[in-house]
Amino acid sequence: GGDTWGQPYDGAYNLSTVARSRFEACVRTGIHELGHHVRQFIGGDLRQELRSVWDQAVQSWHAISRRSLEDEEEFFAEAFLAYFSHPAELRADHHDAYALIELALERVRQ
Repeated sequence: GGDTWGQPYDGAYNLSTVARSRFEACVRTGIHELGHHVRQFIGGDLRQELRSVWDQAVQSWHAISRRSLEDEEEFFAEAFLAYFSHPAELRADHHDAYALIELALERVRQ
């Protein structure tokens, strides 16, 4: 692998680097960026929930990826990507983030 893909999941900078190929890394980057767009539509109540979930992750240093600890926006985008690329791990390790993405997707579909 390279420094932009093929990296181990544990301790990854971001979830795109965990991809098995350059193409998969590109697709994951696109999903991450789509997560930023979806976050724009979630509304104030879910933004408050996002702040709370992110604060808990930062305080416990329990990250989806290192990048997810940078700010709420990156946390949401990485959680959004994890929802599609590592759903079982996200549900098990970051249940609140998983639930937040479920609510966000439900809201966007309305």
